[in-house]
Amino acid sequence: TYKTTIGDDSCHACDPGSYSSELGATSAAICLSCPRNAVSPSASTTLQDCMCPMGYEGASGADCTECVTGTYKDAVGDGGCSICPTGKYSDTPGASNCSNCPVHTSTSPSGGGKSISDCLCIPGYEQTNASTCTACSSGIYSSEVGMAPCSPCPAANMISPTACTRPQDCSCASGYTGNYIFGCHLNTATTTMITT
Repeated sequence: TYKTTIGDDSCHACDPGSYSSELGATSAAICLSCPRNAVSPSASTTLQDCMCPMGYEGASGADCTECVTGTYKDAVGDGGCSICPTGKYSDTPGASNCSNCPVHTSTSPSGGGKSISDCLCIPGYEQTNASTCTACSSGIYSSEVGMAPCSPCPAANMISPTACTRPQDCSCASGYTGNYIFGCHLNTATTTMITT
């Protein structure tokens, strides 16, 4: 703090973003600015009171650097920026949080999405237009995150649940027997029973 006049007036606090350790100061000039991008409360007394704000990384008392796209920092103080988790993205520098991907989409398992375009269809879904993912219908599946169309079940005459993610979930349709490895064949026992 400092006081520039004689009398009963109170001392003035150094503004936020500055500090002073000088006692009995008589000029606002004793309030020193915090390092680049750092912030401090009003009436701060040491350089260490200058901390990195949300969206910036660095140590107290030092310059702070903006979080790059794909990362964020949601607290004031020491520490580095964190990578946006899977299913989220950050498309602006200096982000304090990450945005959620649209429904039925996600980023890669390693995270770090830098824009909404990094949000791809989740397994079991395929891209139907620029921003929509639709569940794979019966007989097709999708096992990867991406924009590729759903793949057909491994053999003809197979069905699968909606939003199927594995070929193992494909099964033979009614009247057929077999599995996803060897294919589906007409159930001759059922056919004979019907004809007799």
